[in-house]
Amino acid sequence: MRIAFVLQEQEFLSFEYIAGALKKYVPEAEVKVFFDPLQFGETYVDVPRLARLLEIEDLVVDDLVKWKPDAIAFSVLTHMMPWSLRMSRKIKNAGIDAPVVFGGVHPTIVPERVVKNPEVDYACVGDGELMMVDFARSLGNGGVDPDIPGMVYQKPDGTIVNNPMAKLAGDLNDIATLDKDAVFAAAPFHARTGTYQTTAMRGCPYYCDFCSRSITNDIYKQVGKIVRRRGVDHLLDELEEAREKYNFKRIMFYDEIFTANPRWIKEFAPKYKERINLPYWIFSHPRCLTPELIDLLVESNCHSMTLGVQSVIPEVRDKIGRHHSNEELIELLEKLRKTPIEVMADNILQFPDQTLDEALIHADFYAQHKVEFANVYALQLWAGTKITERIHDNGEMDEAEYERIYNGIGCGTMTGTDTETTQVSTLIMLSGLLPSWAYRFLRKNDRWKFYLKFVNRAMIRFAYTEWQRIFHRKPPIRNNLHPFMFLLQGVWVGWRKLKYKLGGGKIYPDTPIAAPSPLQLAPVSSRPQPAPEPEAESIKAG
Repeated sequence: MRIAFVLQEQEFLSFEYIAGALKKYVPEAEVKVFFDPLQFGETYVDVPRLARLLEIEDLVVDDLVKWKPDAIAFSVLTHMMPWSLRMSRKIKNAGIDAPVVFGGVHPTIVPERVVKNPEVDYACVGDGELMMVDFARSLGNGGVDPDIPGMVYQKPDGTIVNNPMAKLAGDLNDIATLDKDAVFAAAPFHARTGTYQTTAMRGCPYYCDFCSRSITNDIYKQVGKIVRRRGVDHLLDELEEAREKYNFKRIMFYDEIFTANPRWIKEFAPKYKERINLPYWIFSHPRCLTPELIDLLVESNCHSMTLGVQSVIPEVRDKIGRHHSNEELIELLEKLRKTPIEVMADNILQFPDQTLDEALIHADFYAQHKVEFANVYALQLWAGTKITERIHDNGEMDEAEYERIYNGIGCGTMTGTDTETTQVSTLIMLSGLLPSWAYRFLRKNDRWKFYLKFVNRAMIRFAYTEWQRIFHRKPPIRNNLHPFMFLLQGVWVGWRKLKYKLGGGKIYPDTPIAAPSPLQLAPVSSRPQPAPEPEAESIKAG
């Protein structure tokens, strides 16, 4: 039995956990990754002409045709829906008669809409390991059991079947650890970054109005604890084994808020220092950092932190469910500046009714209260979030755009990416990097509007990455943004495409496909039951 995972752009921990579970519980299943790096068309570096030149979708489909999978799975965020649907269409039009499963955040939030697409046979809601283990076992028995918990599908008559979710695993120690071998085999440049990505927890204790976690929290709390954390020793065992296997030099924890549980951090810090002691990177929240926790992070060799500020304007924060004050934030940044921890502050622009002057407040703030790097993102409107619903209910969004967001055709932004907004974003990124005299020069008489025409955000990220890597021996902002690795990946993609073209590569049509075929029924084996849920330490909301 062969199960193919079709991934794009980056390493997906969700898939690696599923691969680990399949290896542990369904050892007869053969798993393989088919990877499209979206070279020059990815999130941080978008150059449309180069992206079209290096596009390898047909090559990926051709590889799938040759491998002949028994099932195909995609991990889908909302902004990935157009690519995922297009790839699935090409796969089905290529004659691959295998069920296609969409899992991830978007299918979990709106599974009924997802399976209405003829490109999708099944949607997975909840923890993907649980459903995919059942799915693989039932395939091995001759078909797909229609009663698999967490599975949603559409019958030939148009009826949507939405099976109840399985109870979440309360103890993450029972979840198989990451299996990265398939990803590294398909995308070898990911193995050469020197950074090992993993998680210590699942879920987020906050309900920010703009975040999809506020929706998945409501879904998950019906079947278990929202916030679940691995045992410290269980995590460190994984890191020791992985360090021996992959020889990585640093670790990135992709938890929503690594510091959400102070008691866990107090146990983690001394044990990590003793057993691992490699530099690591975390995500955190201003309300989840105290002087004591910061000292523990420093002690355990935390070298970088992405801090979710989102806005330095109190009125905006109040509207989106972020209730820390500027005084708290400034005090926190001053404390962090006295430590070796490199701080990257995440900020969101283009909230409803936000003016250019309000956006500039962020640049002035970081020019005065320095961080190593100020990330800037445009507000994305996800299906089901409070801010999306509020904008729609206020009449600030037409029904067509609302439907596009829910169908995953596009993630709306409030004001687009006009030139001045893009330049302000660049100025914010520079504000923490430039000396005060240079920042004042750009701000005087709006000189930034002229000079920043010649600079873009990707250039700044590349330059900052290399500066840190060469002079401070720090890891890149994102693994695939190390310029050398990014160009190496481009050469690899270009060579593969050239060989494919010279070999008479086939063009797979991106045309409409027929509705999914009727289900083949087969019994599903019982899977390992989750352990009892542990006591969770609560934290102050907001």
